[in-house]
Amino acid sequence: AFFLGGIILLVTVPVSGLCLVLDEMDRPLLEGIAGSLGLQLTGDEGGMLLDIAEQCILAPTGTTANPNMFDILYTRENATAPKVYMREKLIGAIRSPIDAQFAKIRSTVEGSSMNMSSNEGVVSLRALFELNDVRGLVVADAGAMQSSNILSGLVADSRAVGITVGYAASALCADLAVQGDLGGLSGTIPGVDTFVTLLTHFGPIVPESTCAKQVVCPVAISAARTACEAGNAYIDIKRQVWGAAYRCDVFADPTDPSAFCDPKDMVQEAGGTWRNDCIKTDGTMSVKARACTFTDFAAYVKEHDVRLEKIMQRLDAAVQEALDDIVDGLQALVQKQVLGDIDNMTAGVTCGFLPEAYRASIDAICFQSLIGFRRLANSYVSCAIITILLMVLMYGTWRWQIDNVNEWDHAHLVTMTQVVPVDPSETAETA
Repeated sequence: AFFLGGIILLVTVPVSGLCLVLDEMDRPLLEGIAGSLGLQLTGDEGGMLLDIAEQCILAPTGTTANPNMFDILYTRENATAPKVYMREKLIGAIRSPIDAQFAKIRSTVEGSSMNMSSNEGVVSLRALFELNDVRGLVVADAGAMQSSNILSGLVADSRAVGITVGYAASALCADLAVQGDLGGLSGTIPGVDTFVTLLTHFGPIVPESTCAKQVVCPVAISAARTACEAGNAYIDIKRQVWGAAYRCDVFADPTDPSAFCDPKDMVQEAGGTWRNDCIKTDGTMSVKARACTFTDFAAYVKEHDVRLEKIMQRLDAAVQEALDDIVDGLQALVQKQVLGDIDNMTAGVTCGFLPEAYRASIDAICFQSLIGFRRLANSYVSCAIITILLMVLMYGTWRWQIDNVNEWDHAHLVTMTQVVPVDPSETAETA
């Protein structure tokens, strides 16, 4: 017990000194003993270790600070470059480029003209509908006419400018000066009036309410008669074109499928909603057939200028709204699912719990366990002393008892071994 208690006491003495050092540890003390412990606390690595020890481990008891490791650890581009802390580096590597791209998107959306209604191609297309009567663009097929037994007779007109203009004439009464780029159609397209004027060379006009007038052809068989009859047949075809049935389709009214709905009547109200847009509640549209005359068809095509204008205005409003939703929604989604998780991760790398754990460890090891070991050692020593006292007491008791036994044995043993003389007379009588 003396040996074991002594060993425990010998161990607790240096450990007690170590506990005092750990309890009083701070940055200056750590820097002072670093050399003796073989620690290299110089340079950036040493500075970061000291910062971690000072802020994360050796902070005073009861402090409410919660240091973040990303605000302690840092790097440098080179030996003379300024410090770049890990939080700043992480934000610079991830958040800054993402924010920059969203800012670029916003700048592009806000700074550039994305309106389809003002797009040069759309404006040009609208001008084609507005400025050109579609009847003046319905031009005869010269090849088919020249292959026809009757219409090929137009070439019988030998004049330099004769009724052969019918091969390139339109279904419009007046000549049409083509406006805009229509590919192969350009310049002035002769109309029915021009053709009829040239046809009157062969005979008087037959009264007619429209511009598609025929003439009385010569009776005698001649080239003039052939040309005149071909011209009258040509006028018949023009009349057929005018009298044919055409389709001026629009859409069915979403509120009344039996009624027509034309996008040109679409109106944007003050609140931004659109009325008469022909769109059903499920977002679809139903085409509704509508028969019309050739004149109606010309007006229908001309009104495509207004339809395109309304549709593009509606598209511009929808695109702007969608772009705002896309940019704002996507940025919010990235913020929540990507940057938010990164922020939570960086915010969670803290060491504010370490000072309390460090102090609790010192309390447990030094101020509780070590005192317990010293008390245990003292108990062993006390036990050993008590044991020695008991040994002395037991030895005294044993000594006293053994001496008494020895004395008694000595006294009685002499009596028992003494020689007593025998009387002969007593022996004879006995015999």
